[in-house]
Amino acid sequence: MSRFGLLLAAVSLAASAAAAAGSPSLPAANGRLIAFSTGDSKLYLMRADGSHLTKLASNASAPSWSPGGKRIAFDRTVATTQGIMLLTLRGRRLRALTRHPSSIYDDVPRFAPDGKRIAFMRQPSGGETAIYLIATTGKHLRRLATGSDPAWAPGGGKLVYSAQSKLVVIGANGRGKHALTSGSDPDVMPAWSPDGKRIAFVRKRQGNYDIWLVSADGKHQRRLTSDPGQDLNPSWSPDGRKLLFASQQGGGQFDIYVMNADGSSQKRLTKLTGDEFDPAWQPRS
Repeated sequence: MSRFGLLLAAVSLAASAAAAAGSPSLPAANGRLIAFSTGDSKLYLMRADGSHLTKLASNASAPSWSPGGKRIAFDRTVATTQGIMLLTLRGRRLRALTRHPSSIYDDVPRFAPDGKRIAFMRQPSGGETAIYLIATTGKHLRRLATGSDPAWAPGGGKLVYSAQSKLVVIGANGRGKHALTSGSDPDVMPAWSPDGKRIAFVRKRQGNYDIWLVSADGKHQRRLTSDPGQDLNPSWSPDGRKLLFASQQGGGQFDIYVMNADGSSQKRLTKLTGDEFDPAWQPRS
């Protein structure tokens, strides 16, 4: 895409962001917002109770909040160009962190706890999917490991990701890699709890995806959802008491739900006509 085309895309996205950030009905920070994406690649914000739905961007998915909740990283595809974008809500500043032809696809960006690095998965056409780290300046790109779905430990020294149907933990320096789960059931989409003691993840068993919990040492695995529909994309609340997730339990489409961290009190938050995925709870400032 030309520089002019990128500028037009940035202006369009910034205008949408301005409406969301400037709306008096939407709080600015302190863990009161949820970002999510839809099946037709639109990015939305809403309050944590599901109210005040606001469209933020098009051609966007997989949002991730920065520490403090003032920036959002997401992946974006426009025409034949794809990459990870950074949006600062205050001031509506949009910047491409990675950008390349869509034969290489960058997805699932995740801010490090220090806000200075982002982990993401790269899927090259015809090649293996791998976890990469990059500074939020766009420099110091580094391949970390073969796998997908990265998630940071609260201290930022480790990550958990999915590889060969298992959850794997690795140091941010590339050392100390070890499997956290085992077995033939695929384990994907991990999310580390704010206190560092638990990891929520998705396990496929007998053709059905459900949300599970495992202790950070790999012990005490527990199933949280058991409805016939698919359950995906767990995301922790800032206090670690609740989990967001995308679920088909209301019918054929995916909606965003919230539940207590023990699996109780499951509640539907979105009621759009299409699918909703990738919920991300805004951290407290």
